Amino acid sequence: MQDLILDKGLRRSGRGTEIRESCRERTLAVVTSLDDVRKGLLLRHLYEADLIGKEVRKASGASQKIEAIIDLDTADLTGANLRGAYLINANLSGTNLSGADLSSTNLSGADLTGANLKDANLSSSTLFHAFLRGADLSSADLKGADLSTADLSGADLTGASLSGSYLRNADLRGADLSSADLKGAHMKGVRLTDLDLLNPNLRGAYLTSVDSTQADLTHAS
Repeated sequence: MQDLILDKGLRRSGRGTEIRESCRERTLAVVTSLDDVRKGLLLRHLYEADLIGKEVRKASGASQKIEAIIDLDTADLTGANLRGAYLINANLSGTNLSGADLSSTNLSGADLTGANLKDANLSSSTLFHAFLRGADLSSADLKGADLSTADLSGADLTGASLSGSYLRNADLRGADLSSADLKGAHMKGVRLTDLDLLNPNLRGAYLTSVDSTQADLTHAS
């Protein structure tokens, strides 16, 4: 990988170029043979090398999202150990992170659109302004996670544990929260339009200024 970056001009390559496609194919092939710890190490390496998106600071203090050079869509990252990782603005859309340990991980602004996060541990993680449209978060552990302003529209959160999580101004339109645990969740300003709420636990949840247009709360406990 280092040879490709330094000698083959990977960072300077354009979308759809042969070198990018070759790196993607190699990465997807290699990751399937790695254990959970090495999967996490590989992902961290790709991030630090600015290959899957990263936040940079300009002199003005403004941030800029770098384009992901290696597309990890469909990458098998099941069970990856990413506990405490720093992945701000990472592009992980379409990845398979089911059962992964992402506890205390900083994923602010990360693109997890359509990602498989079923049974993943995201407790105490930071997902501020993250993109989780259509993601599978069923049975995921999101206790104490910061999902403020996150886009969770169309996400599958069935059976997910969101107790004590921060969902302020999050977009949950079209999300499925059937049997989800929202006990003590902070939901000020959450958009619940067309939300599927079958038997959710909302005991002690903070629902101030919630837009529940067309959301069925009749079975909430």
